[in-house]
Amino acid sequence: MSHTIEVRELVGDEILVIDPDEENFLTNLLRFGQQAIYTGTNMMFDSAVAQPMKGYVDAALAGEREEAARRHQGMEKIRALHRRWVLQPWREAGLCPLGAIKFWTAQLGMTGGPVPAPLPGLDSAEQDRLRAELVAVGLVDEAAGR
Repeated sequence: MSHTIEVRELVGDEILVIDPDEENFLTNLLRFGQQAIYTGTNMMFDSAVAQPMKGYVDAALAGEREEAARRHQGMEKIRALHRRWVLQPWREAGLCPLGAIKFWTAQLGMTGGPVPAPLPGLDSAEQDRLRAELVAVGLVDEAAGR
């Protein structure tokens, strides 16, 4: 986040600077007036069952700072899941985790087709584990089918 602040100080209002890290978005929205977020995977944080990201953004835009902060903090389990299944494989192994992203988003009701070769998909044990974790954090209804 310090790098983003530095860039904002250097360019002022000449360009729109967006920090792509969802974890920083509430601070960026409230403190710096960040107008948008694009992480490439931010659509994975809300579902038909729960909309925690939308909830904290709506609260922040309504001027309800404490409620926004409470909701933002309440997303930590979802962020930890995202770090484990998406960010860590990408950053630590240099592996695009498209298999995890596609399975996760399919559980949210989105479609995107099969994982293209040569990227690996998730095996059935990994799918079961990820689905259970999505249920545990409240993004997916346990009764809903795959």
